[in-house]
Amino acid sequence: GGGEPGDRRAAEIDEPIRQSLRVLNALHMGRGYVKQLQKDCRNRLLEAFEAGAGAVQLRTVIENMASVGSGFGDALGQALDEVAKTLKSPLQQVVAAGIGAAPGAGQAGASGGGGDAGAAAPSYLMNERDFNDAAANPNPWVYRTIAALQVLLRPYRAAVLHEVWAGMLQRIIAALARYLEAAVLKHAFTLWGGLQLDKELRMIVLFFKHLAEPADEDAATLGDEMASLTLTLTLTLTLTLTLTLTLTLALTLTLTLALTLTLTLTLTLTRTLTLTLTRTRTLTLTLKVDGDRLVKTAFQRLQQVVQLLNVSEAAEALDYYDATSVSSSRRSHLTASEVRQVLALRRDLDADEVRRLAIS
Repeated sequence: GGGEPGDRRAAEIDEPIRQSLRVLNALHMGRGYVKQLQKDCRNRLLEAFEAGAGAVQLRTVIENMASVGSGFGDALGQALDEVAKTLKSPLQQVVAAGIGAAPGAGQAGASGGGGDAGAAAPSYLMNERDFNDAAANPNPWVYRTIAALQVLLRPYRAAVLHEVWAGMLQRIIAALARYLEAAVLKHAFTLWGGLQLDKELRMIVLFFKHLAEPADEDAATLGDEMASLTLTLTLTLTLTLTLTLTLTLALTLTLTLALTLTLTLTLTLTRTLTLTLTRTRTLTLTLKVDGDRLVKTAFQRLQQVVQLLNVSEAAEALDYYDATSVSSSRRSHLTASEVRQVLALRRDLDADEVRRLAIS
């Protein structure tokens, strides 16, 4: 049969996508350089020309640079969205080959979704003994999923700057979490099965936290031309100078009368002077990315689903459901009906207690 989704052949990046990734790098660098340029102009040029008549206009030009930087940022966000769309189908295939496989498919020898033939599909209707057995002989779906993700995402990670990768990874995790959640909601659980899923999700989260860290080979892979850029700022100021000269001539004519004539000659000399100030700087921009926060935020909703699958009794769900909390980590990302839907997956909870939960 065919290989896993995300195998090396499937993970090759087409040239149009590779070109798009170069554009992502350029957009990010452009946004950062405009910001740095604005800072340099504000600190240096305004000091030099703060008393001149054009200082107000100069200040306006400098402040308007922010809109240029925002334009780069908006274009980058749209481009990241488009690249993420190209990964939608491969990510769905990865999930379908793992936790999304039909229960029992592995035992039947099927390899649906591109998974390994004979691989057991996960089952979460577990007792304590099953849970302990799984610790010694884990279902390989989570390892297959992580391996497929590694191969699928490696070329993208190597082709873009770390800050661009962080934005791309955020979108990838958000999509993957949606697909995983949809697959989870098709399973049935016991408390022990919920504990098992929690262990498996932690492994996936840890994998993405590692991916969110800067790779040591990033600089070498991208090349020196992407690590820095030379900026040349040319500022041209045109000054018009008007010079007025007054020439007084005293003429004394001695005739029958002494007459003194004063002639005033006003000469206006206009000269245009062009002053060009050129500043060249080589900058390397670095944006600190909080990888842990990025991954945690993207998985918040799925983690709340898993928390609900780990409650000892239905009423315990109230400890996790807080629709009014201002804290993103404590606020429920699930609606009341979704909370009941998740709890209904627990075959060992009382269905009447789930329906009577005081949540809205």
